[in-house]
Amino acid sequence: MDTLAGGGGLITVPGQILLGIPPITAVVNNKCSAFAGTCMASWQLYRRGLLVLAQVRASVLAAFAGSVLGALVLKGLDASFVAEIVPWVLLLIALYFALATRLNWPRWQLASWVTVACMGLVGAYDGFFGPGTGSLMFAALMLCTQWSVTRCTVHVKACNAASNVAALLIFAPSALVYWPVAALMLAGQLVGGYWGARLVESHAERIAKPLVMVVSLVMAGRLLWDQLA
Repeated sequence: MDTLAGGGGLITVPGQILLGIPPITAVVNNKCSAFAGTCMASWQLYRRGLLVLAQVRASVLAAFAGSVLGALVLKGLDASFVAEIVPWVLLLIALYFALATRLNWPRWQLASWVTVACMGLVGAYDGFFGPGTGSLMFAALMLCTQWSVTRCTVHVKACNAASNVAALLIFAPSALVYWPVAALMLAGQLVGGYWGARLVESHAERIAKPLVMVVSLVMAGRLLWDQLA
């Protein structure tokens, strides 16, 4: 699911918290395992000829730099206010995808630097908090470009891999990681990244949009419930 539509962290982070893992550790565990799935998916997409390095290079560098900055900020600040914003962002994403097809809303073809800047900004969010990064990148590309859903999915996976690796480099040496859980999640990410990438070429157009809507709505509701409880 994460390869096709993003939002995997919106399941793994709340899931860990439900199991009694402290929120900050859940976020960091997610960062230290998510790189495996996105890197595996990116490698499979590259092997299948869907990922063209020249097309993603600038966005990947921006996402990496943004994630480093966000991760460094997280180490010194309380991320709770970001958690309060995430549900509302997800609701907007779900609303956009629910209405875009029905209302035939326009999609823009903005300058390439806008796409790069968006990947850098979402990369910073990924380093700082993380869950929903793939969905946010995907939504940004669907708004800013005329690319197909498949190309957007491939672009997102490369950028998300870069932002995940950047966060890993910052957090892996820290004592915040609970490695028994992170290692188990890492194994699942490898399997999911491999099989998800195989579905992108043939199923992205049909699966990605509904998945983004469902994931965004369900997880936004869950996070809002946690805030109000």
